[in-house]
Amino acid sequence: MAFTTLPEDVLLAIFLLAQTTHTVRGPQPRVALSHVSRKCRHLATSSPELWSHIRITPETKIEALRVFLSRAEDHDLDIIIRHHPLHRHSISRTIRPALLLAGSLSHCWKHLSITGSASALYIDIMSVMKNLRFPRLQSFEVIQTMPKSVLHLGPFKFDSRCLKTVRLRAVNIYLSDPADFAGLRTLDLGATSCQAMLDQVCMDNQSAVDAPRPQEHRPHMVTLRRLSIRAIVLEFPLRPSIDPSSIVSLTLGGFHGFSPASIPVIVHLFHKLSGPNLRDLELDGILTFAWQAFILFLHTTADIPKYPHVKTLVLRSLTLGALDMYFGRAFPEISRLELIKLNSQPIRTLMRNNPLLWPDLFISVDEN
Repeated sequence: MAFTTLPEDVLLAIFLLAQTTHTVRGPQPRVALSHVSRKCRHLATSSPELWSHIRITPETKIEALRVFLSRAEDHDLDIIIRHHPLHRHSISRTIRPALLLAGSLSHCWKHLSITGSASALYIDIMSVMKNLRFPRLQSFEVIQTMPKSVLHLGPFKFDSRCLKTVRLRAVNIYLSDPADFAGLRTLDLGATSCQAMLDQVCMDNQSAVDAPRPQEHRPHMVTLRRLSIRAIVLEFPLRPSIDPSSIVSLTLGGFHGFSPASIPVIVHLFHKLSGPNLRDLELDGILTFAWQAFILFLHTTADIPKYPHVKTLVLRSLTLGALDMYFGRAFPEISRLELIKLNSQPIRTLMRNNPLLWPDLFISVDEN
């Protein structure tokens, strides 16, 4: 059977698959395929979903982008912005004009991903985006590569009924309304001070160490399912009012440079984020006083398991030290334990001394 004799739905599926596997170099499959035959060209140019993935780089050709956007019509758009520091002069010459063009269809944006290292890139992006609205946006990702400091961007306006995923690296964003994160299901914060990001979105007026609470209000993120915080510095006071009962997956990492005075506040943080429905917990690089705070948290009201329903526990890049039964009793239901880049001997000793602790446990160890 000749390629062009395939049914149109099969041909389109092949076109879409070819486009998703496209690398940065070389001609785009959707363009090349539109030149195979008259039938292929008609199918390609009349299928908006084939043109819905928009990549903006220093090499972007504005006229080609204009054609792609016109062919995408009103279809949901994935906007990918990539910039390399070697192309610092391309921001005003290429990326800004391309973003202005794509911004005319911001009401169609479904996914937005921005990666770059030049602060000028983000200044230009913000100057364009500050007046845009994103009624369909479901995921928002901003990654600052080779950061010298945490960038502060915003304010942004999102539709809480659509936005489900936010991923940030060395970036804090500000919202026109904190309730814009009300429908968020995944929040991933990395290489950031975290306070500015969390303080506006998910804080109540309760100090982590001070009382009484002057005012109570409902947490904004009540549907959050996955929370990941890998902080350079976790500034205090931190007052999380995320509803922990919704969280099923929690990753905490970093938290370096603390003093003993910080321990009560970190204990409070662990307490606030240990919800009853948590199933997956990962601790990554929780060092010195932060790890001491976690162990102290496990010892408080030790007769009550801290993580009664956690099934998977991942410990990465930690110095465990001696572990006692308080640690074991905190995780009565775990079935999978992953030990990565750490000395597993304290865990093995704990299990050897308490053979009935986790009888059906599967352990994965990678100490390198």
